[in-house]
Amino acid sequence: MGFYRAYIPNYAQISTPLTELTKKNKPNEVSWGEAEQSSFDKLKELLCKVTSLATPDANLPFQVHCDASDYDVGCCLTQQDTDGVYMPIAFPSQKFTAKQKNWVSIEKEAWAVLYGLNKFDRWIYCAKVEIISDHNPLKYLNQMTPKSPKHWRYRDGITPSLTGLVYSIGVQMHCLG
Repeated sequence: MGFYRAYIPNYAQISTPLTELTKKNKPNEVSWGEAEQSSFDKLKELLCKVTSLATPDANLPFQVHCDASDYDVGCCLTQQDTDGVYMPIAFPSQKFTAKQKNWVSIEKEAWAVLYGLNKFDRWIYCAKVEIISDHNPLKYLNQMTPKSPKHWRYRDGITPSLTGLVYSIGVQMHCLG
């Protein structure tokens, strides 16, 4: 399934019960319960219904939709087709580590943007990019005084793209399912 993770929306969250089985502190015996079976069935269903993905066109502008929850981040790279419909190209997602789960909201949302920009770098490099986020304070990141090296990295990584940052109301964000 790992190869297809970028093509299944919300993969990190859906696969959590299965990835928990592979942790180093788990015994050699697998305890397969209802949550694991449900996760497996859902991933199998989504894989069979794979969303039609667009082929990226370097001559057209991109949109990077980024969102963070308390547990994971999700992104979606899109481009507008000839009919004006935004078509998805990829859907990477990542579970937060235990340490990342303790981050404040702006750190999680900034990480979602950095994660998306890094994941899509091969497609969006030198292209016009619009970042869509439901966290309005990100628009002011370049005006904030960073308080730690991590905050400096976030600001330096995102600031060049801030001119293309668009705020979208949270209920309209669909990166996490």
